[in-house]
Amino acid sequence: MKIERRSAFLHSAVNGLNIWVWYAAVEYLFSTAAPMLIHRDKVLDAARWRGTLILFLCYAIWGMFVGLLAGISMDGARDLPLAEFDRRNRKLLILLVVAAFGINLALLPAQPSKVAALVAVPLVAAAVIFNAGKAGSHPGLSGSPAIVAGVLILTARLVFVNGRGIPAWLLAPLTLLAALASLLVAVMAISLAFRVRSSNLWSPVLERGMIAATVTGLVFGPGAVSSIYAGIRTPSPHPNTAMPLPNVILISMDTVRADHMGIYGYARRNTPNLQELLKESSLYTNVVAASTLTLTSHASMFSGLYPQSHGAYKQFPDYPMGRPLPRGIPTIASILGSAGYRSMALSANLWYLVPEWGLLQGFDYSWTPVPMPLVEANHAYLLRSRLHQLLRDQPISGDFYSSPAVDAGTITRRVTTLLDRFGGQQTPFFLFLNYMDAHWPYHSPAPFGTAYPGRDDRFHGADEEAYLRTRVDCGGEPVPSGYQAHAESQYDGAIAFIDLKIGELIQHLKQVGLFDRTMIVITSDHGEAFGDRGYLGHNVSVYQDQVHVPLIVKYPGSRGSSRVDHLASHIDLLPTILEVAGLAPRPDLPGVSLLRLDSKPDRVIFSERHYGPCQVRSARSPGVQYALFQGASKMISSSLGVRELYDLANDPDEKTDLYQTAPPLALESALRDWIRVTPRLSAAQQPVNLEQMKRLRSLGYVQ
Repeated sequence: MKIERRSAFLHSAVNGLNIWVWYAAVEYLFSTAAPMLIHRDKVLDAARWRGTLILFLCYAIWGMFVGLLAGISMDGARDLPLAEFDRRNRKLLILLVVAAFGINLALLPAQPSKVAALVAVPLVAAAVIFNAGKAGSHPGLSGSPAIVAGVLILTARLVFVNGRGIPAWLLAPLTLLAALASLLVAVMAISLAFRVRSSNLWSPVLERGMIAATVTGLVFGPGAVSSIYAGIRTPSPHPNTAMPLPNVILISMDTVRADHMGIYGYARRNTPNLQELLKESSLYTNVVAASTLTLTSHASMFSGLYPQSHGAYKQFPDYPMGRPLPRGIPTIASILGSAGYRSMALSANLWYLVPEWGLLQGFDYSWTPVPMPLVEANHAYLLRSRLHQLLRDQPISGDFYSSPAVDAGTITRRVTTLLDRFGGQQTPFFLFLNYMDAHWPYHSPAPFGTAYPGRDDRFHGADEEAYLRTRVDCGGEPVPSGYQAHAESQYDGAIAFIDLKIGELIQHLKQVGLFDRTMIVITSDHGEAFGDRGYLGHNVSVYQDQVHVPLIVKYPGSRGSSRVDHLASHIDLLPTILEVAGLAPRPDLPGVSLLRLDSKPDRVIFSERHYGPCQVRSARSPGVQYALFQGASKMISSSLGVRELYDLANDPDEKTDLYQTAPPLALESALRDWIRVTPRLSAAQQPVNLEQMKRLRSLGYVQ
């Protein structure tokens, strides 16, 4: 009986949809679901959830389109029985999947692993052609798109991921054996499936239901398991303490410089929620970062010590990644923990804010999730990587790009879960939060990525941009035209997104009745350069774009706002928190409580930079740098003997160097005395962890 043309086309389009969705599901299993189940700290943030749905939608649309074309090409076969037409149609469509996979492999850069992986393609194609069964019987491999996709992907993965270091002459035969083994497994699976399919239990409705259930399980299952696992790891409440102590929340907005925030007069009003918080908080306008590196600044925040005292900084060639914070140094978490506080840390920075670097010592609970990327460099053999390349200039591509850290929404959602669990307890808590959205490469969801003019898709590739930053910072090349406007538009949008999520956290604190009795400290570890003085990124100098950071403090029970213009530093946070918590001050700390800055109007504050991203000493990377602040005066001193002096009151952009005309003898003497009398601590060599090195290199911390 001849099939109607319309029915044949529709039937072929549905087959194409099914086959390509099966490929998408198997691809997702290998690249996303399995790694998330194996590595429980990996999570899918909101953007990657959207990206997953986009990927499946793209595959579904493409499958229907290819199926329609296949139906048109088989127009002359409509005289065949429906079962035979279906068998041939599915065989053709699966062969197109195999061909697409092979073409993608062939387009990859030349390497032995590519040649080896290509060996499996003709084998699978031959199996589809010659093991297709007879009309009316089980269709064999041609009717098993999941098995075909699994054989292709598994073989390529074994070669590309596990074949590193294997000699080229051995890769091809090993790949052949892997492909043959995969085919053997496929034949066994088909044999088992034949018994089910030949029974009356199998029906098109059941098959479609299995497809829907499998795809749903693969997409949502790993994330659900990850969330359940995170909940299991949540600590149980401490016994109630006798005294009602205030809660403390310390928020670090990674890489946010003060002059790019609306609360500091920036033209782009990107901090409306923080502006609202300031109605009940104090704004500190003259805050100096202890350092220009995440590791070093956070170590100073937590310990109340200058970098040369706590020792957590970079030093070439012995410590190219940095020294960890030594065990045994009292930190905010350990001190408050001894006073009965529950201490919790949730951080998006998976480079330095992890246990290996010592910054999380003393916390009862810490969570530093690893974002599960949908597209990775070592998964170039997957068709999703090719799809990403086709969509990379479209706004939606950011939803499945290899994000370097989870977004602010993920951190805030997890925080509210913890607050809901512990908010009703009498036990006070210390909560540290870190948001990474404003750290390069400045990922933020729509509409924040396009909220401000200047975005330029020429600079939208992370790998290319990282190479550009190396050439500029280390090689002294000029910043390309248009890059500064692009980077600032993405950076300012990321700050606006962080502001939104902090605003949601503040509202939640109010809803659960914790706002009034909680001290909230919001700051940043360092700034960022966008071409300032020919530099990009951070840890490149001690100029104001690197060391002038924001600071907002909402004190418990505060009902008004204030503005404080006195000099302050990261090292002042610990003394302030101790005073607010009613704990005894530590006389060995160099910092001053923010509540007592009036008593130290002439104090000298220091900022340190211990080597930057370039592992050479030159005018572009002058080794150790110190910045000294006293009143409006700022002196910069480097280990190469370079001295600079600026009057920040009249020259906030540091354009006029006054050192040659009026050498600051008092500041030079203060620097010599400070270096001489300040205690120095060292740390053991940080073991080189390949995964950590990979992460640090991805953000330019190590070249």
